[in-house]
Amino acid sequence: MKKLSVPLIGLIIMSFIACEKSNPRTCCGANIVPLVLGMKNSTYWVSQMIDTVSNDSITFYGKTDSDILKVKFEYKSLGSSLTPIKNYTASYYTLNKGAVINTYKLDTSAPDTLNAQYNKTATSVYGANSLYGEFVLKFKITNFTPGTDTTAVKFRLGKFYALFSN
Repeated sequence: MKKLSVPLIGLIIMSFIACEKSNPRTCCGANIVPLVLGMKNSTYWVSQMIDTVSNDSITFYGKTDSDILKVKFEYKSLGSSLTPIKNYTASYYTLNKGAVINTYKLDTSAPDTLNAQYNKTATSVYGANSLYGEFVLKFKITNFTPGTDTTAVKFRLGKFYALFSN
């Protein structure tokens, strides 16, 4: 058994060394998928991210079978450092069989944060033209279907990542 452990450890080390370090977006053939994730109330929440870019703002969506998170913010001030984004809107929707049953809006009385970083160069951990950040957001219900859960929704430890094509 000892004779096999040394070559096995060597093989594991070599596989890590062989991983492409010049481009962290790909390692051993795997690409990082645009995601939005966080703790929603007391459960872990993760979704692939869909983003849209306009002249002065970015909107990203995280969608599961049961809910949608939408965050829109201006990106004029984005650059190479983590910058708080102050002009943004966010909303949250619960779904039943694809139809919206409850609508939530951002609770502006609760402390919230949205930090984003845009990188134009490939030196970013996610590569060139990447956007990533963190958020803490709380939502209050605005429209609901009677008999459904109307509890406020809080996202904490939220993170997002996107890669722009332009």
